[in-house]
Amino acid sequence: MLERLLLVEDEIVLRESLEQHLQHQDRFEVVAVDTLVGAHAKLDTEAFDLVLTDVWLPDGLGAELLAKIQSLPAPPLVIVISAFGSPESAVASLDQGAFDYVFKPFTHAQLEAVLHKAEDHAQLLKVTRFLSSRAARENDLGLLGVSPALEQLRQSLRQLARTEECVLVQGEIGAGKSLVARVLYEQGLRAAAPCLKLDCTRVPETDLEAELFGCETPLVRSSTPRRGPGRCELANGRTLLLEEVSALPSAAQARLLRLLQTKTLERLGGARPIPVNVRLIATTSRDLPALVNRGIFQEDLRLALSTAALRVPSLRERPPDIPFLAEHFRQFFARKHGLQVREFSAEGLAALQRYPWPGNVRELQTVIERAVLQNPPGPLEPADLNLPGPAGGPVKCNLLPPPPGDLLSEVEKRHIVTILTRCRGNRTHTAQRLGISLRTLRNKLRAYQRNGSVERGAWSVERGA
Repeated sequence: MLERLLLVEDEIVLRESLEQHLQHQDRFEVVAVDTLVGAHAKLDTEAFDLVLTDVWLPDGLGAELLAKIQSLPAPPLVIVISAFGSPESAVASLDQGAFDYVFKPFTHAQLEAVLHKAEDHAQLLKVTRFLSSRAARENDLGLLGVSPALEQLRQSLRQLARTEECVLVQGEIGAGKSLVARVLYEQGLRAAAPCLKLDCTRVPETDLEAELFGCETPLVRSSTPRRGPGRCELANGRTLLLEEVSALPSAAQARLLRLLQTKTLERLGGARPIPVNVRLIATTSRDLPALVNRGIFQEDLRLALSTAALRVPSLRERPPDIPFLAEHFRQFFARKHGLQVREFSAEGLAALQRYPWPGNVRELQTVIERAVLQNPPGPLEPADLNLPGPAGGPVKCNLLPPPPGDLLSEVEKRHIVTILTRCRGNRTHTAQRLGISLRTLRNKLRAYQRNGSVERGAWSVERGA
């Protein structure tokens, strides 16, 4: 957070001691001067994150330096040190813009405590500036964060959004695939027309083919008999978003491949090819190559979908973004619920950054909203976040060893069973915490039991229904 430090001190022994301590283990890049004129010259030509300055200097007072610093476009934090300090002078320095005041003599431990406070303050200040910056909001495509992984995703999004290519968006549950798909649509050439959306996990398998491609006559086995055009035909000239495309049954996969290859479709029970011009965006949280190896997904369709693919990084891969997202959610939910909730403490932020976030951004959002609703009197501490940890003991999921190769789906399964265990088998609460429908959760649990990848004693399938 704080990398470049300007040290302004005329006592040579103290200056060299502080310079050596601050540069220990390459923690800071330190520039040291011994006069007010030297400090002004450095501030005119170089940028600093922190200034550590004495009050009394050979050619003037540190107060003059404070005035100079406050006039800079991005002023660094200032810590004032003095051997002739008093409470009144400390207050005056703080009023002039100093972050903190240290009285001589002081130990390295005392200085470290002040530096840690400054780092925490700088981090929160950076978050606030980022969230309040209109330019940042216009350029981040709605994706909050500064991590290299997220910036790479933004660049890929800008390149693909203005094309007509089919795009496959991959990533873990809760990582933000729906947000990325929405950006692709909103920044695309067809944004003026409505986007049709279908979550393939929320439609019974017997109905999916008709829902997508339409049918000429009502289907006998369908739970909701229908005839007429399907989503693909209705999306002609528009954008079609297929969420969790890996849930498509084999027959629907074949029809979708034909549509991508020939730009035509046939309704169920019909023989007339119907030309369609659809921009397809598909999402999945499962490992498609692994599904291909298991015979569940067609390789030709995987290749057709993957012509232009985006991978949404998990929150574990974006640790610098956790403070930004947490602060964004804190402000959002405080406004939503009409509460005055204070910022995160240093320990609270550290706890958020230590947690592995198996549920990704969606889980972070849930954790922050729950903490805001508690409305603690002080800063948000680790106890207010109620994160699982060593104190709570390991969670027993009763999972059998995962099959090789299907790692992403196993991560999803383990997370679902973990949340279900924490909710003591209550599927309604589990679905709410996961951010999915109760029907989707039931289908997933039944699938896990059918393929024998979870012991039947792991939970009661009827409990909490």
